[in-house]
Amino acid sequence: GGHRYLASADLPLSDVHVGLGAYAVTFVDPSTGEVLVPNLKDYEVANACDMPDYDVLFIEDGDANGPFGAKSIGEVVVAPVAPCITAAVNNALDTELRNLPLSPAKILEALEGKEA
Repeated sequence: GGHRYLASADLPLSDVHVGLGAYAVTFVDPSTGEVLVPNLKDYEVANACDMPDYDVLFIEDGDANGPFGAKSIGEVVVAPVAPCITAAVNNALDTELRNLPLSPAKILEALEGKEA
């Protein structure tokens, strides 16, 4: 029993970190295809102090489609990070931002548009 929960709990923790990094960093300009971060020296990643506090909870019922009732636990954690952060920013600032990443410039532009 309990050992599988300890190992399983670490995966979502690291995947939220992956989701935060994917959310916050643009590697390629989508309109031109230009690589924006051509080397690892200038590549910025989220650090431990950038991570929110959160708990990992498990739903104890099995999945009829998974082997031995197993459920996915890996990449499913990455996908909701960007919408959650975007919703929090939009809620806090009463904006309707939709395009990622949410750079400070995009946020300021949305706020200045509200003042007009």
